[in-house]
Amino acid sequence: MIRIGICDNNKEHFKKLTDFLNKISEEEGYQLSIKEYKSGDALLFAWEDAYAREELLCLDTELANPDGIEIAKKIREMGAEQEIIFFSADKDRAIEAFDVDAFHYIIKFTTPESRVQDIFTKAFAKIESLTSEVLTVSCAGDSRNIPIDQIKYFQVDLRIITVYYGDSEQFEFYSTIGKIENALNSRGFIRIHRGILVNKYQIKRVVTGEITLLDGTVLPVGRNYQKQVKEELEGEQKWTRGKS
Repeated sequence: MIRIGICDNNKEHFKKLTDFLNKISEEEGYQLSIKEYKSGDALLFAWEDAYAREELLCLDTELANPDGIEIAKKIREMGAEQEIIFFSADKDRAIEAFDVDAFHYIIKFTTPESRVQDIFTKAFAKIESLTSEVLTVSCAGDSRNIPIDQIKYFQVDLRIITVYYGDSEQFEFYSTIGKIENALNSRGFIRIHRGILVNKYQIKRVVTGEITLLDGTVLPVGRNYQKQVKEELEGEQKWTRGKS
């Protein structure tokens, strides 16, 4: 799962880019989670938490106070090494992108769509090669090294934890849901039920009382966890009120 943050205060531009990225996702087989930042200040506030940072930022250089270049300079000052792609109608600012080690600088209305797709595909490939953390679990002499970004969710029955991952794989081991939550909460895993821990980047949609994962799996959201789940996913285009 590749997390992308888009900072653009133009709703039309944001939707167009989001649709384009989803198109690449479908064609190339990448799983994406897209978050909207409506201002540079909102992005910088969120990025104070190092574990909340997306792997790729798309910044508009024409934002006001701060603009995209200024945002990039500030996040580099934080020590963040995530990839940055700029969008701009101003060719003259491209040289400033080198100062913040940007992955690319795309000229609006000029760079061909095929070229933009190639840029993002290369960025995604680079990110995936750098984010290959694994979780090692074992039981009865059998062990698995599971890429964390492939884990969909954990479910507990007494002290037996079942981890669901990959296309349709699962593995049982002994632990507690609390221990797993403590180990992975900084990696985007959230508790949705007393006995269920979910990778939020695998969530497609949330409605009152349940979530739907990218693979179509439907899981219940416990009454005591509904507020927490909503707050965690606000701004990630996944929350839907009511039943659907």
